[in-house]
Amino acid sequence: MRALKAYGDDVAVLTNLSATYLELGEYRLAADSARRALEANASWRKGYHRMAVAYERMGEKAHALEVYRRGLEICGANAQMELRADMLEKALAREAEAPEALKSRGNELLRDGENEMAEEMYTIAIEQGRASRETLVALHNNRAEARRRAGLFELSIEDCATVLEMEPMNLKAALRRAGTYEALEKYSYACRDYELALRIDPKDPCRVRQRLNRCRALE
Repeated sequence: MRALKAYGDDVAVLTNLSATYLELGEYRLAADSARRALEANASWRKGYHRMAVAYERMGEKAHALEVYRRGLEICGANAQMELRADMLEKALAREAEAPEALKSRGNELLRDGENEMAEEMYTIAIEQGRASRETLVALHNNRAEARRRAGLFELSIEDCATVLEMEPMNLKAALRRAGTYEALEKYSYACRDYELALRIDPKDPCRVRQRLNRCRALE
């Protein structure tokens, strides 16, 4: 702040201040500092970059894309800004897709072992808030599996819990949560979910009794 008092609206000082605010997580202040730099010099490339990054981190993708495009138009080609703009365009296009289409894409990625990308597809579809109840159950169930494969066990358990709140007799969620608890060596919780799975399907096509006995022995 001393530098601002000494140099007023010096664009280098303002963009450095914007970078500092980004590091501190003060994204609105980062965007404001970058805006002030651009008011002082509309062709200052770093100002556009700092402002766009701030909007990205606030989740305002469309606004960030607009800033990148304006910066490229005024300042000319720049590989880093072009890459970010392209990524944002693709992200916004994905967010505009129907939940069912995103689910299908996530399923393909999951089959190909692209667990993190699959999780992203499912998350976008969930956060849209437009999925039917049936699709939402599938999205959480599939995201639980993507997270489990990625080693994000606690998050996987959360998704399974969400499914079981919506559908208390959902066999897939019960089994996935049980298996995840077992991987975490939380055997009593695993037993509870394996018991639930047997209540849902007493015929036991998935050999749940064998898993249940194993966990009971380890409690």
